[in-house]
Amino acid sequence: IYEVTATVQAPAADVQEKLGGWGEATLITEESCAVRIPTSDLDWAAVALAALHAPFTIHDPAEAITHAAEWGSRLRTASNT
Repeated sequence: IYEVTATVQAPAADVQEKLGGWGEATLITEESCAVRIPTSDLDWAAVALAALHAPFTIHDPAEAITHAAEWGSRLRTASNT
């Protein structure tokens, strides 16, 4: 199981509402929060973060960062066709 951690540029309450029981959002500032998503599926974590419709940065684990970069590359390619 991975412990995906990220910073999201959105209010913690809004993020928590969208994540539900699948993750935890902790206040950093009024407009940003730390997110923790325990998961065995990095695809799910990437989709959950993207579905927040807010800028985010994944911090850990390294596998999640690489996985998100691969998703980004595929999505960029798909949007250029």
